[in-house]
Amino acid sequence: MCRVSTLNDEAAQILDALEKQDTIVVYADKKPILLTIEKISRSNPIYAMDIPNILTKKKYKIDIVTPATRKTSGEYTNRPDLCQYFTSVANKLKVYEDILIENSELEMLFANIKMSRYNFESRNYMIGGKNIPAMTGSCDISINSDSEQVDKIKLLLGYATYSGIGAKTSLGMGGFLVQA
Repeated sequence: MCRVSTLNDEAAQILDALEKQDTIVVYADKKPILLTIEKISRSNPIYAMDIPNILTKKKYKIDIVTPATRKTSGEYTNRPDLCQYFTSVANKLKVYEDILIENSELEMLFANIKMSRYNFESRNYMIGGKNIPAMTGSCDISINSDSEQVDKIKLLLGYATYSGIGAKTSLGMGGFLVQA
């Protein structure tokens, strides 16, 4: 199964193109793999401001399903600091949704998240012949905060399911899921 998420109408053209195909070729370690397209399901659009009303709980399981990385001082790193990975989500909210969450506010929001039952694993992700240090994994989180902060945390979590987290998300890195 493959999941394609789009943030705007231009990116939605990917789905239009896939609907016209029976197969696509993807590459793994420079070797072509033929994938058969059996079914395409489209979901109704979800708008950023609706996310806090969709994610109604204060406890979630989060999954980083494709390797995630981030850049620190010009170097890629895979240390599991969720706040740092979500800087990219806050940046995309600013660009695509005109919602500003400053870095200091992002740090305050993540200070109100309690992480438990975590399982993160180091991975390498090959791009252009270069191994990039990354991580995959999951954890349970609980949000301990007031309602406005809870809504912003939920917004970040929900938006990350479309935007991915960390660096190189347009190349398939940082795939993210939230489960209640």
